[in-house]
Amino acid sequence: MTKRLMTSLPDRTYDLLQSWAEFEGMSLSALVAYLLKRNVDEAEKEGKIGSGQPGAKP
Repeated sequence: MTKRLMTSLPDRTYDLLQSWAEFEGMSLSALVAYLLKRNVDEAEKEGKIGSGQPGAKP
């Protein structure tokens, strides 16, 4: 299941992400979703999030 998230970004950040997405041949939304998932996975691996946290996997 997926969820939607709406956010605001500084213009420069948006422009850089848009350029990166074009370079990778993917949509901006897909790139941002990938980057967020990668960082969340890393935080979980490092024990920064997970058990006992809201929304944690059982």
